[in-house]
Amino acid sequence: MGHSTACSDFIGSNGEKQSENSKPRPVKDVFVADVERFDILLDHSAHSQSTTYTGDGTKAYDFEMLGIWEVCEDNSKSESENCTDVPILCVHENCPPGSALPPRDPDAPALIAARARTRASPTSEDSHEDTPYKKKGSYETMEPSDEPDLVDEFELADYWVRKNHVAATTKGDLLKLSRLIQTAGVALDNNVTHGAGETYRNDGFAIVVRIEYSNEVPWLGLQVSPWKPTGPTMFYKYHVIPHSTGDVKLRKVDYFSDEDHQQVTREVEEFRGIRIVVEQTGSIRVWDTMQLMFLVTTTLALLAVASCILDTVALGCMSRSSEYRRLKFETEVERPWYSTPRERPRATNASP
Repeated sequence: MGHSTACSDFIGSNGEKQSENSKPRPVKDVFVADVERFDILLDHSAHSQSTTYTGDGTKAYDFEMLGIWEVCEDNSKSESENCTDVPILCVHENCPPGSALPPRDPDAPALIAARARTRASPTSEDSHEDTPYKKKGSYETMEPSDEPDLVDEFELADYWVRKNHVAATTKGDLLKLSRLIQTAGVALDNNVTHGAGETYRNDGFAIVVRIEYSNEVPWLGLQVSPWKPTGPTMFYKYHVIPHSTGDVKLRKVDYFSDEDHQQVTREVEEFRGIRIVVEQTGSIRVWDTMQLMFLVTTTLALLAVASCILDTVALGCMSRSSEYRRLKFETEVERPWYSTPRERPRATNASP
């Protein structure tokens, strides 16, 4: 943050004008330490348009779908190679079928005791006064604990997030910022920005989080029908890559008027940090009755056209068209004057 008396003059902390040939030094520099320890909550949903009787198509929130976190060896390209799909741990009660449940520590007595306390606790609001939560169902007011309650989803999510996992809750997907930076394949103190040549920790950088939705599974045609128009359970995949831009900077300028000195000063504040860009894409397969009718009628019309073309070529353009015509159409043969075998004249042998 610095002060300026002219459009190009910056005043230092001592009140003197700074040199114009060098980069202005800020009067005050505020640095946030250990930014990697911050938590990120990603809440998203997917919606697919449809023209069938299902109305608006299919839609689902993140906690209703299966989540996958993609880890690649090299994220410098848009299409990364040698990637591994890591399932996102589902810690809430309504996990969709096929979800990856968090591994339980081998302390079965603690788990049984936690469940027993939950069943025995009253449901009134006064029962939550002694808990480490000011408001149940809110992750923002949660206090960390080394021994989590294995029943509460937010405390369980925090327990596994601190172990560098990604946890799915009813409020969104929870993860550490260090996990996001690590997946992008960058280091805050090693990578250098393109513009100023400073480290990412000093100048900031941008990360692209690409979320791809799909419900395509093997033998999909047998799982999408008029009785199950939305098909199998939807899933999404996170693909994290660094953005190609330079430093991330947000400048804020405030003007102040000084009537005693008859001048206007300005205060320039620059905010640098990590910018997260989210891109959502995907392909969701649903049952479409209009598309089925279109395919059936088109197929029948093409069969009729193909039969007409085949008959025209075979009966008029081939060397043996007359034989094909005789085999295709039944012609009436001239019958003799007798109609039954009894009326057939008998042959006689005449001797001289």
